[in-house]
Amino acid sequence: MKVAIITDGAYGENAYKTISKRFPTDLIRVSYSGELDDLRVSFDKPLNHDLYILYIRDPDATLEVIKKIREKGDEPIILGISFGKGLAKKFKNVYAPELLCSDLPIEPFNKYFGTPKVKLYIKNNKIYKYEILKETPCGSVEKVLEEFKGKEFNDKTLKDMGLRIQHFCKAGKLRLFKEKTCKKVKVGENLVKNIEVYFMSK
Repeated sequence: MKVAIITDGAYGENAYKTISKRFPTDLIRVSYSGELDDLRVSFDKPLNHDLYILYIRDPDATLEVIKKIREKGDEPIILGISFGKGLAKKFKNVYAPELLCSDLPIEPFNKYFGTPKVKLYIKNNKIYKYEILKETPCGSVEKVLEEFKGKEFNDKTLKDMGLRIQHFCKAGKLRLFKEKTCKKVKVGENLVKNIEVYFMSK
């Protein structure tokens, strides 16, 4: 699978660094000018990929980029910056997940990236090593686990891991009156919920 991260410059580099460890990945810069029906977009690399992840802050530019990709084929597109599900519903295979670290019906991407899933190996009541079964596209899981390697294993440690991932998480902040739970909190809860623990013999 060949992946393209399309960005207007502000976001997407963490996803590029993380995903490129698993799949051939290009970081494509998009520029746009004009307004509405006269909006023009251009890319610094050709579009010939199997999956596109868009980090574009302007909804009109996002729509125009989707149209350009659709001229090439019907490869899946993930909106890293979502403006709601309405935009995604207009096109086949366009996804606007609440969290970018959600499981999506895109294979083999979903095998390695999405809702975090981790194995912790405990030796002498400390985190001896870890195995990431599924990473978040931004790479937050590995950053957290590296910090906690060697730490004493207990309920507090698990709670602290769930809190720490919120520091690295790139999800948006809580939208008052629209959301009951902050997206970053959900990411922390998902991490803790999907940790498998294995106790090693001494």
